Amino acid sequence: MSIVHQHARLFQESQMKRNDQIERINALFAGSMLAPQTLENQVIRSLLPQEMETLRGPCHCTCQDWSKIRLLLPRNQVHKDQSGRLQQVVSRNTFSDLVVIGLADD
Repeated sequence: MSIVHQHARLFQESQMKRNDQIERINALFAGSMLAPQTLENQVIRSLLPQEMETLRGPCHCTCQDWSKIRLLLPRNQVHKDQSGRLQQVVSRNTFSDLVVIGLADD
């Protein structure tokens, strides 16, 4: 198999995995957004106040409505402050509408 075919295969696998994640997230959003939503071993929840401040401050992010920002987390991390992790993966973003920041390990 040529290197081009190998990269194409890896890209397709990555794309399929991403599409699966999107389908799972869509299923989570079908429920109420007021409480954390669970699916398999992942949870979508709203930002904690300190996470919002981390995104505003050290991460230099902006947003008109922070209540529309959600985190996708492993179920065992749902109550843990994710500020440190956000600083590692998010920087200088402007969020609009509904946004899910994926921090769930695959």
